[in-house]
Amino acid sequence: MRDLRAHRMAVTLFSTLLTAGTVYAQEPGVVGAGNAPTINSVSTNKMALQQLTLVCGGKAQQGTPIAGNPTGAGTGNHTSGSLTIAGIPALIGGLPTTVVQANLFWSVLTNSATDSSTGEVITFNGAPITGTKIGSANQSPCFPQANTIAWKADVTNLVASPGNGIYTITGAPGGASDFTEGATLQILWSNPNAPLMEDVLYHATGDGASSLALTQAELFSQTLNIPGGTNSSGPVSATLYEVIGNGQSNGGENLRFVAACSPAGGHNFDNTLDGSTSSHAPNTCNSNAGTECFWDDDVLNVSSDFACASGNGATSATLVSNPAVSATNDCFDWPALNLLTSTDQGRAADLCGAVVDRACPADGTYDNHGAYVSCVAHAAEDFLAGLPLGGSCPREEVQSACVNPRARSNVGKK
Repeated sequence: MRDLRAHRMAVTLFSTLLTAGTVYAQEPGVVGAGNAPTINSVSTNKMALQQLTLVCGGKAQQGTPIAGNPTGAGTGNHTSGSLTIAGIPALIGGLPTTVVQANLFWSVLTNSATDSSTGEVITFNGAPITGTKIGSANQSPCFPQANTIAWKADVTNLVASPGNGIYTITGAPGGASDFTEGATLQILWSNPNAPLMEDVLYHATGDGASSLALTQAELFSQTLNIPGGTNSSGPVSATLYEVIGNGQSNGGENLRFVAACSPAGGHNFDNTLDGSTSSHAPNTCNSNAGTECFWDDDVLNVSSDFACASGNGATSATLVSNPAVSATNDCFDWPALNLLTSTDQGRAADLCGAVVDRACPADGTYDNHGAYVSCVAHAAEDFLAGLPLGGSCPREEVQSACVNPRARSNVGKK
């Protein structure tokens, strides 16, 4: 008999400073026109799809600088920060909003080895949390620290629905050889009366010392696949969520977002990675290097890049920072990217079917047809958990279109 735990695994995988002896000061001569980086760190598709979620709802994001925390004591080694999530509707059409998932991302520059646990354990809203290493690089973004490590922690159980509130980060590395650039909280929420969306999360796999995308005035290019595709008709809603370390206000990155309906050369977001968050404007921080904040949490509306006169249904987009087009003179580490797009009922059902067929292949071995149908039902239930019942969200329709054809098949029958 096929182990029914296997379908859960398949669903998860698929949907699944040296200035007067202190830190924070960038190395001179590394950034700027004509200055080549000391290490080749060209990044092309270093991130991979880590999680795909269908949700009737939306996403909220905010980050906080830590190294440049303006509320830190003096200009010392800062180890804390706070962020505020607001705007998530508590009710839509009288029905309550719930948190589907909350992820916290942070990155640390360190002289410790990339396989060390530097920055792994921090405190979130008073509770110790342990991060999962999602990427590392044996260099830092134009700082003298030897390495960069990026972390992620699932903090869903520490975020009360609907998710709005003030969240604190304490206990992050901040010393003579280590410092934490910043942290960003992402909250994916659902409501029975919210629109149908597809969320894709991209970051490195965490294996190897060069897994983290890190650029020093060099090419960054990351394709973001949308396996289900945007809705085939009607207006498209699409939002890009960035988690990026070390952007600065005096640098340019020639950043472009390129999708099916983008203007020639891509949607121009140049100079948006300016070391600011939604709550901290550029050059309003307080570190040993001055007023830079060293963290970006930009949320970019890219809906127009998917709304084509000839029809919708795009299945990919690319974020590019290309010095061959125009000068790029800033350094970054790129812990994570999220893309949230509208989709439609048929595409959601097809996507559910693909997930189910990976978890419960038709050529698998089952005790009987009932065992196969049970596998299919559990896999669909897991994958569609972000689609609530009881409102305008087409949960029942998507689930029926996904499960019923397989239930009527002969798979498992003797």
